[in-house]
Amino acid sequence: MQKQETGNEKQLYIGQRLMELRGRFDMTQEELAEQLGVSRQAISRWETNQTFPNIDKLFCISELYKVSLDYLLKGEETHPEGEVAENDLEELTECKADTGTMPIPAGNRSLFLWLAILLICSLLVINSIVLTGLLFHQNWGGKNDTVNYYVDTVYEQYTKAKVVVPREDGSYMEQILWLDAEGIRENDWGFCYYKDAVKGIRLNYNAKTILFPVMTIGILLVLLILLCLEMRKRNEAGNK
Repeated sequence: MQKQETGNEKQLYIGQRLMELRGRFDMTQEELAEQLGVSRQAISRWETNQTFPNIDKLFCISELYKVSLDYLLKGEETHPEGEVAENDLEELTECKADTGTMPIPAGNRSLFLWLAILLICSLLVINSIVLTGLLFHQNWGGKNDTVNYYVDTVYEQYTKAKVVVPREDGSYMEQILWLDAEGIRENDWGFCYYKDAVKGIRLNYNAKTILFPVMTIGILLVLLILLCLEMRKRNEAGNK
């Protein structure tokens, strides 16, 4: 009859499994201790079964070596274990005792970087479109004729609207503009500048109306550059 393995007997193998896993990653006890935020002596005591890691450290070790807690405690893996790459250690953040944070695989961090880059690029496109519209409809030089417009349709508050300028011949011209006035409602009237169909409707925007998207674009560009540099740094580190 096969002898049933007791809980204490299973625990005795924790040290052996920790030593084997450390060997797969070609890590020294000092390197593992630095990753876990403990002393080298603590690692030595774990591997010789003099003491055992607490639950927090077991979680960290599980993430670091990409094995389950069942494997660490019982030697039973609940899912197929993948091949251990030599650079897996570089793809994990440190699990420090004072912070209690868990290691985050570099693949996830790279995904976050790409998502952040895509988000910033989208915001750059939107702000560039808004700024282009503001600059195009700005009354540069103030040499156009002053006319009245009325608000036909309000799309967004502060404030995208379709405005209409009546012409002397009974026709009218309409354009969708960004207005720098709060609380615009449909059928409101305002002043704009209009000379001909080519120049279209012009407005005297407040300086802050134009400066805001300019500053936003500048900040987004700086963030995009920093993220691209970080991505490049990570790619270079991965190719070494």
